[in-house]
Amino acid sequence: MSSADADEALDSLIGRLADEFLARRERGEDPDPEEYATRYPHAADEIRGALAVLVATGGSPGSSPAEQDALARDYLGIVRAYLSARWRSSELRAELDDAVQEVFVECFRQGGALEAARSGRVPNFRAFLYGVVRNVARRFESRPVRATGALPDIPATEASLSRLFERTWAQAIMIEAADRQKRQAVERGPEALRRIELLRLRFEEGLPIRTIAQHWGEPAASLHHAYAVARREFKAALLEVVAYHSPGSPAEVEQEAANLLKALS
Repeated sequence: MSSADADEALDSLIGRLADEFLARRERGEDPDPEEYATRYPHAADEIRGALAVLVATGGSPGSSPAEQDALARDYLGIVRAYLSARWRSSELRAELDDAVQEVFVECFRQGGALEAARSGRVPNFRAFLYGVVRNVARRFESRPVRATGALPDIPATEASLSRLFERTWAQAIMIEAADRQKRQAVERGPEALRRIELLRLRFEEGLPIRTIAQHWGEPAASLHHAYAVARREFKAALLEVVAYHSPGSPAEVEQEAANLLKALS
């Protein structure tokens, strides 16, 4: 496995554990990050650091625990993935967990990002969150202790850094939309689940519809129709996710979804 693949696998693992950790808190439990570190010893330090974000911000003023948990669930993966990509070849990777924690401390503090978003003073939360993450990253990159080490291997321009965040955000939204479509397919029944598999074969495996039709022993025309339905279902799920993260009129939500797809092209 390449270094990039290993990083992606680690980020995916931490995202799943964070979801489980927060779900247990919502049920009134008091999960210990050490439990998860012990379960996955190969990533123990990274897990301790990531889950420490959720513990350390639990009593921050300016927002309720439920709001803090919701913000962490929605954006922990995005923040971590962005900083991980920004510092991929830098020794600042060792500071990743501390930087992620600092971002959420900034969000949860009195008068911070969460309070501003809740009050309606932030018209575009994604841009506002990027500003918080960018400022935290710059603080870490400018610390004098780093002067004796290798300079961070990061994109040279603000525009490229902004595009990196946009792409990271877009990828997270697409994953969330795909997960929503899968949950909806479970409720809809076998045919909807089959359409999920059709999308997987088409996009993840790169198989043409005619090849899938041959493997499944079905007419290509019927699979083209199922494929069209599956894409409509994904778009509907995507619009629901986009509307949650970026509320607006139907036209604004449609445009935001189009912008996210463009960021991935």
